[in-house]
Amino acid sequence: MRRAVNPQLKDDVPYVVAFVELDERVMIFGNVVDVDPEKVTTGMRVRCHFEAALDPTVRVPVFAPQ
Repeated sequence: MRRAVNPQLKDDVPYVVAFVELDERVMIFGNVVDVDPEKVTTGMRVRCHFEAALDPTVRVPVFAPQ
């Protein structure tokens, strides 16, 4: 994403949203973090961790390269 879909995310662009296929063959939609967006590739191995959402009482899964 090169344009924030929510004004509260304007400082976070660019960011990557992707469908991530888990080893269990389940697909999850989430952000890919801790990597240059230009370096994200199909098939990249990632690990899941949880970060606070805009609502700090909610934690969402995000994915970072292994």
